[in-house]
Amino acid sequence: MQEGRLDANQGQDALFPGLWPRYLVAMRKAGVPAKNMQWYERWVGRFAASHQDSPLTKRTYADVRDFIDRLRASGECASWQLVQADHALLLLYRDVVGAPWIAQWRPVEASAEPPVCPEPGARRTNSCFFRDHASQANQGAQDELAARIHAEIRTRGYSWKTEATYRHWALRLLAFTKATSSESIPPEKVREYLEYLAVSRGVAAATQSQALNALVFLFTQVLKRPLGEIGEFPRAKRPQRLPTVLNRAEVRALLAKLEGTAGLVARLLYGSGLRLGEGLGLRIKDVDLEHRQLLIRNGKGAKDRVTVLANEAVDALRAQIAVARERHRAELGFGRGESWVWPALERKYPLIARDPGWQFVFPASGLWKDPDSGRLLQLHVHESVVQKAVHAAAQAAGIAQSVGCHTLRHCFATHLLESGADIRTVQELLGHSDVSTTMIYTHVLNRPGLAVRSPADT
Repeated sequence: MQEGRLDANQGQDALFPGLWPRYLVAMRKAGVPAKNMQWYERWVGRFAASHQDSPLTKRTYADVRDFIDRLRASGECASWQLVQADHALLLLYRDVVGAPWIAQWRPVEASAEPPVCPEPGARRTNSCFFRDHASQANQGAQDELAARIHAEIRTRGYSWKTEATYRHWALRLLAFTKATSSESIPPEKVREYLEYLAVSRGVAAATQSQALNALVFLFTQVLKRPLGEIGEFPRAKRPQRLPTVLNRAEVRALLAKLEGTAGLVARLLYGSGLRLGEGLGLRIKDVDLEHRQLLIRNGKGAKDRVTVLANEAVDALRAQIAVARERHRAELGFGRGESWVWPALERKYPLIARDPGWQFVFPASGLWKDPDSGRLLQLHVHESVVQKAVHAAAQAAGIAQSVGCHTLRHCFATHLLESGADIRTVQELLGHSDVSTTMIYTHVLNRPGLAVRSPADT
């Protein structure tokens, strides 16, 4: 299985808001070694993807057994992998979800097959997961390094997904270098490891860049030993691809198949050119219905910007804000009503998490328990809710192209340019730092500067 197809975040991205942090705590309490946490996350991710139309909290013990049986019948997994997958789901439903049927659980028993994987670098075409150098690393060193990364990430207020990604690459480097402790990791091995990823593993350019960013953070912020110049290394080739863009009729057909929260979010992605995280992360105070504007706070690159709000979304958005306000008032009545805000901001303004304007426009149905403070906080609807709805709507609308939430942002930019909008204006609305990024949509239009017609049409 290629690295780019199964990264450290697959399990997390499949979980509903609040589940992943609690699952991380459950793994720690159960004594799951740091080197195995990424595999537990991936088993949960595979189980979540096996029945995308059914939320994890609604699944039954029969669903779990069916998943394990299908893994066994496929012949792709070793006995020890089935045991690990079974234990990963046990922690999920016993310690996080608290499923009422947990008493029925009968653990999978391992066979006499030794729990070993192929040698580092070796692959099996039909294996459940490829195994890298991770099995060779000292467990004590891995646990110590994972704890240091956790402390640094929490101090800085970064997301749980960021922690998992940075931990993933740090532990891989530790195993690759065969270091006995985090302090003994040689900085000169970073260049060698990045070369190994590109040459031996054939990872995507984005994966190699992600690894580089994580390892720079490791040395600079965790180990306090800045890398400096690491020299030249082979770069994974970044393919030049044009974005998928639907025509206006296809967009209308797609949106017509969407309703509820997912439908409104999709209309904001297309009507305002938002990224999915920006749409779901909208706070009540950032919506200006009177002037038909949205204020995007802390977007990609930690930038703020103002973008347009489509007239057709105003009434639905006003109704959604009313729902969010009512939800907040109800939570305040129970002594809760705190929304997640950046830790540094909350230290400066201790009551800001209860401010009505700071509540999410699209609040999640449940509350999230902060594993560090123990507080119950409100998060926004999880990205997977909208992603799955858009994918299903595209199929129902008979759209042959591969459509995702970001496709709607591409359509926003392209349709603006088709209508004669200035590219600098489109750049500002999208929040691009460089106009060259926005220029990709002129290629989609097939008019880098002037309209071009085929000679067969002249």
